[in-house]
Amino acid sequence: MDKRITRGTTWIKRIVAGVLCFVVFMTTIWPTTAYAAESETKTIRVGYFAFPGYHEIYQDENGTHGRGYGFDFLQLLRKYTNLNYQYIGYENSWQEMLEMLRSGQIDVVTSARKTSQREKEFAFSTSIGTSNAELCVRSEDSRFELNDYGSFDGMTIGVLRGNSRNNDLAALAQEKGFSYRTVEYEDESELTEALRSGAVDGIVASSLRKHTDEKIVARFALEEFYVIVRKEDTDLLNEINRGIEQMDQNEGDWRNKLFYKYTTNNPESVLSFTPEEQAYIRAVQSGEKVIPDRSCCRCSEREVLSYLHRISRPLLNRIDLHVEVRQMQYVIINGAYI
Repeated sequence: MDKRITRGTTWIKRIVAGVLCFVVFMTTIWPTTAYAAESETKTIRVGYFAFPGYHEIYQDENGTHGRGYGFDFLQLLRKYTNLNYQYIGYENSWQEMLEMLRSGQIDVVTSARKTSQREKEFAFSTSIGTSNAELCVRSEDSRFELNDYGSFDGMTIGVLRGNSRNNDLAALAQEKGFSYRTVEYEDESELTEALRSGAVDGIVASSLRKHTDEKIVARFALEEFYVIVRKEDTDLLNEINRGIEQMDQNEGDWRNKLFYKYTTNNPESVLSFTPEEQAYIRAVQSGEKVIPDRSCCRCSEREVLSYLHRISRPLLNRIDLHVEVRQMQYVIINGAYI
């Protein structure tokens, strides 16, 4: 064999061996470096105000635990950030949480809606969910029904002091034409007790709140909510936003999962029904055969029979075949939350 070819082959082998050695060396160094960076955690002070269904503390034989939408959100966020938490302020009100954030006593508050004043003071994360305002009354109170705004006229309504939902209530009353009187309370527990004792006819609060022996007679003002930090805490905000981005990529529809976990799974939470819906329910419960009004149907008898003989015939109990739905204007469907 030609000696020049042999020497060339040997030279190439030496280069390849050198590259492989370098790669092996780097793979032994970089994982350790990356792990060290990931293990450098930062403890932040989280405003954890009492809010049934969102921030709760409970005890069992294994100790003290947290739960709720806000608590579970923080646990998911921890998986994708280098953050640990110190929970502060369970006995404090929402307004006190904001003041503690301003003064530097805490670093983070969640469940904040955007207002012009808050945007001047604080920095907002990526959205962590949506909520709306709810007007709730005692479940046995037959004076008020779902969206029966005429019956709301003259109500005494409990509200949280300084809460932005109070402005939503004022806007709803102006739009629907009813008057009301408000009584202010400092926190959720006082608000709930006022309704339970009969001190007020109804209360306005967030849909994130857990209900007990209540019915919802109005839902309005759907908006997103956020984590807020002080404007100068840009590194913290960036890390939170990166964590939320990773949650969006890896945790599926986590926002709705948390919402339904802590709101609709509560059997004591009752959505009120309109008088027409109540009449339908009574008719069904009495054994009366209730069918849609066929006078509005433009199909021929042959077309109806053809449809009923299709695969959907066993599904005659579907809602669309047994419950009439009032016609809605396009502008409502296109732009409003009902």
